[in-house]
Amino acid sequence: MWYYITSLEEAAFNFQFFETVFCFVGHTHIPIIIVLENEKEVYVHQSNEIKYPEMKQARFLINVGSVGQPRDRNSKACYGILDTDTELFSYVRVAYDITKTQNKMRKIKMPDFLVTRLVDGR
Repeated sequence: MWYYITSLEEAAFNFQFFETVFCFVGHTHIPIIIVLENEKEVYVHQSNEIKYPEMKQARFLINVGSVGQPRDRNSKACYGILDTDTELFSYVRVAYDITKTQNKMRKIKMPDFLVTRLVDGR
């Protein structure tokens, strides 16, 4: 079972459960890149992209954000691309018709707090 990762401590704990360079997660709807460097130091990467050959002794726990219900105060849809040819991971933001989406959500009777929060990305 995988739990929500909502702190740096939880991220550090979860690195033991995978051996790959990248682990992609969701749940919190907040795009974030957590780095484990040299199997010792855990920190939040401060850029929206990783040129990973430059970080040879690192592994990454990446929350790809959300194409629906973003929670980082940015209403645009967010997803990530790992390009193994260029050896680059980067986030992509895309504007979409929020009003149209909200109307569809109301039509299927989704809770109003989910509908209204789309505008604020929270």
